[in-house]
Amino acid sequence: MSNWAVKDLIKKIFQHKRDYNNRRKNKNKEQRQHQHQQEQQEQHQHHQNQQEKHQHQQRQQRQQRQQRQQRQQRQQRQQRQQEQQEQQENHQNQQEKHQQEQHQYRYEDSGKYLFKFIIFYYYFSQNLI
Repeated sequence: MSNWAVKDLIKKIFQHKRDYNNRRKNKNKEQRQHQHQQEQQEQHQHHQNQQEKHQHQQRQQRQQRQQRQQRQQRQQRQQRQQEQQEQQENHQNQQEKHQQEQHQYRYEDSGKYLFKFIIFYYYFSQNLI
């Protein structure tokens, strides 16, 4: 083989090795970029999931607060209604008691007047007056 052919062969071998190494570097670089991209996507997805979870928890807490407030308002309303009803019943009972007392006094008074009238009539009929 001539000197020139050996040099050309060595040159081709080195060129082939350089091309192989470059392809390998590029392939590794692409794999690292792809892996990095995947990691970023996973981190982003994790962050998004955390945000959604937090928002869901906030919604639940808000709903629970609203339900508690509604329950308290309902209980307060019921308590007020019950108190009003008791007050009305007490007032009605007092009115009935007062009416009974008035009726009893009238009955007693009418008995006294009737007795006085009978005595008056007796004396009048006997011409004692």
